[in-house]
Amino acid sequence: MHANRSLIGLCFAIGAQGLFGQLAPAPSGADTAAEARLVNLSTRARVAADNPLITGFAINGTNPRTVLVRAAGPGLAAFGVPGVVAAPHLRLHDASGAVILENSGWGDSTALGKVFLATGAFPFAQGSADAAAVVTLAPGSYSVEVLDDSGRGGVALAEIYDAQGTAAGSHLVNVSTYGTVSAGGGELISGFVLAGNAPRQFLVRGVGPALEKQIGRAHV
Repeated sequence: MHANRSLIGLCFAIGAQGLFGQLAPAPSGADTAAEARLVNLSTRARVAADNPLITGFAINGTNPRTVLVRAAGPGLAAFGVPGVVAAPHLRLHDASGAVILENSGWGDSTALGKVFLATGAFPFAQGSADAAAVVTLAPGSYSVEVLDDSGRGGVALAEIYDAQGTAAGSHLVNVSTYGTVSAGGGELISGFVLAGNAPRQFLVRGVGPALEKQIGRAHV
């Protein structure tokens, strides 16, 4: 069965857009503690040598935001996920495509372990080859790329966590993922976590045919 490429976009219904759009102005009152807010974005997909997992996200507002970005492979085995990427390679890009950071392992960092705990991220085993980094970013659009340098392929999870809690001035507004979809365990799964005391309206999209016109890709 031919594999298909699909883009999944999850974003606020206030008009924030993903990899192929512009950010909308922040809504009034969006930074109050009671307001519902995105605190975690993630996508799980199959990675191949010629097909990295690419997950885009956006930060809206006026202030920089500190986030935890992770590429989990071996860490997924504890949840019964078979055929994981043994040593995921993490790259973070800005909107121009420039590489902001690269990481091929979290290095059993005590500091990172504390951030995992503070953000609610599941722990990585000591000595694992999962990748993670903490970075402070200006408002704008970014993408996390997860690669398998070994070329063997497997399942990986890209994650973005808000590491600043209820701090005002900026917030996560969007996650969008571009990857291969196929039958037999090759699905693309995007998740998000919402914190706060009030409901929030979202726009959720699964895009296939529109990609051919947007970026000239066949087999969508």
